[in-house]
Amino acid sequence: KGGADASDRAAVIEILERMRMQAGQLEGGQSSNHPGLHQDAERFARDIERAQAAAQREPPDYVWTARLTGGCTACHASRHPGAS
Repeated sequence: KGGADASDRAAVIEILERMRMQAGQLEGGQSSNHPGLHQDAERFARDIERAQAAAQREPPDYVWTARLTGGCTACHASRHPGAS
């Protein structure tokens, strides 16, 4: 069996929701180690909303999710269990 199943989709949506909440904090002026996101927090939040909507479609579409996470993995991939 290939592809993502329902539990994978639920996990993606949950992660995107956490990212959406963090983006809201950035929009509100909270500091972080991500200066590029501060400069365009509104666009980042909009992209997260697009990724959430696409992941909730039937069938799910993870293109926006891949675009978002592609920008994160350069720094964060090694912090996740199982990452190469």
